[in-house]
Amino acid sequence: MKREIVREKTGGWKVMTYRDETGIPEALVDYMVYFHGERDYFECHEVMEEYWKQDLTSASADLWVGLIQLAVAMYHQRRNNLKGAVRMLSSAMEKLDQPDVEAIGISREPFIAILKERLQVLREEPSGSSYTDLNIPLKGELLARSIDKCSQTGNEWCTPSNMQASSLIHKHSMRDRSEVIEARRKALEQKQRSR
Repeated sequence: MKREIVREKTGGWKVMTYRDETGIPEALVDYMVYFHGERDYFECHEVMEEYWKQDLTSASADLWVGLIQLAVAMYHQRRNNLKGAVRMLSSAMEKLDQPDVEAIGISREPFIAILKERLQVLREEPSGSSYTDLNIPLKGELLARSIDKCSQTGNEWCTPSNMQASSLIHKHSMRDRSEVIEARRKALEQKQRSR
């Protein structure tokens, strides 16, 4: 596994983990653990977006965006934002219906069938009251590594969402956004100075 310490735009340092000898990005394994173990779709989005930003020019970039959008769709559906869920899931399906999903360890045909079925339910259902978690059909090394890491984190694979955990359901509204707000303020100031 290749690891590198890099300086962030905010001045801090972080360790970036890239693909290992199997070719599976560590971020993808983390995504699957958040998706199937913790059901923390917000963190799925965060971890995959961070990886995608490093991998913008690769042939897999659309695949990473599709997984990000899938996590956002699930987050929206669980919060009963069906319009947002439909929009994100529709876009995710377009990006995820490609042969590369097989190469990273996702069974393509059952995966796309699951996504189509979920999209149909979202479009036909008047409310999100019957939310159920979605399981991505993994295979091979991605499945083995994801289950192993999930158990190492003390989570159970494919456990249902804890619908009573507001820190999970409403995570976006509970996080500290001071760094993001400050970065946006500085960018706006820079833009105004350059005019």
